[in-house]
Amino acid sequence: MCLRQPDRRYAEAIQDLQKLTGKTYTSINVVGGGCQDKYLNQMAANATGLPVYAGPIEGTAIGNLLVQMIRAGEFDSLQAARDAIRESFDIQEIRPM
Repeated sequence: MCLRQPDRRYAEAIQDLQKLTGKTYTSINVVGGGCQDKYLNQMAANATGLPVYAGPIEGTAIGNLLVQMIRAGEFDSLQAARDAIRESFDIQEIRPM
């Protein structure tokens, strides 16, 4: 068994996701309690070369609420709901160093 450094695992995970989905990812979003770990978020940014957007802390609950609001017609699109999150919560941007 070959153990890899945790930061290398981030880079490998992004590469694997890109291969599986055929998409190119330009950032990483971290929500929930883990978004408060500045060292981990910086390590992820450095390892992948991508900016990390950390927050909101209650991402799961907020996402659930926004899905219900989209369904109820409060937002006309997923993008509108995402914009509301950015305007309503403190999202930290961590750039690779």
